[in-house]
Amino acid sequence: MRRLASPGSHRLTPPSRRPTPYGQTLGELRLLLLGPKGVDVSALAAQLVDDNEDVVEVGIWGEERRGKRNAVLRASTHWVEYHDAHGLERVEPVRNIEIVELPSYDPRAEMDAVVESVLGVVHSPFYQVMDIIDREHPPSGVIVHLLSASSSPLHTALVLFASHIQSPVEKTLIDTLSPHILLVLLTIDEERRNRFLWDDLHARSRYAN
Repeated sequence: MRRLASPGSHRLTPPSRRPTPYGQTLGELRLLLLGPKGVDVSALAAQLVDDNEDVVEVGIWGEERRGKRNAVLRASTHWVEYHDAHGLERVEPVRNIEIVELPSYDPRAEMDAVVESVLGVVHSPFYQVMDIIDREHPPSGVIVHLLSASSSPLHTALVLFASHIQSPVEKTLIDTLSPHILLVLLTIDEERRNRFLWDDLHARSRYAN
């Protein structure tokens, strides 16, 4: 926990959940979630953070417009503690996890339209970065560190929920999206479409980072 306190400051009751070493060093984590219609992606996303020992605080679902309106869930893996001008300390969640639920796709729909919609969200942070990059100069180590830093505005990964046996539609999504963003593929059997295997994603997301 980062502290900016003075000897005369007043302490508040400490948070009930203490951050883990991994949570304190995780940095910014931005995940995109995509699944077919019929899969409760919101419930799966909630279980992703609710059952995670590294998460100390979970917010509520909200909406954020990035070209299109998407549902967003924010959570925290550690706290920030600071004091105001009156010497009173406050403890607040850092909200370093952002989970964006993309609109569910219809497996019978035209995949070009689905891919175009998803790539619009994936590419949107790149336009923010382009505003501060001088394109007249070749890539440098500074730019590489900027884009790979934990505070980078780029999305960390896209979590794709798919069937145990991939359909032609799912294979198309994997082939077309993987060159643009790291994919974390989670299989959900038909009999368990509304159940989420946290251990699987937890292990995969740690490996991806």
